[in-house]
Amino acid sequence: MNSGYARTLVDYHDWARDRMLEAVLALGDDEDNCALGSSFPSVRDTLRHTFGAEVVWLCRWQGESLTW
Repeated sequence: MNSGYARTLVDYHDWARDRMLEAVLALGDDEDNCALGSSFPSVRDTLRHTFGAEVVWLCRWQGESLTW
């Protein structure tokens, strides 16, 4: 993988994350915590997972290891 391709992937990730956040901000308080019947119980839990994974990968790219 070259640096240009890696940059493209990061740019796409940022774009997709920002679109997701815009959609979530449009939800009401009841909607972000209602049961989805999906992999995660709610939108809020999905966001926790998504951003938790983002933190883990950022730490790994920086050569750190997280311990929970």
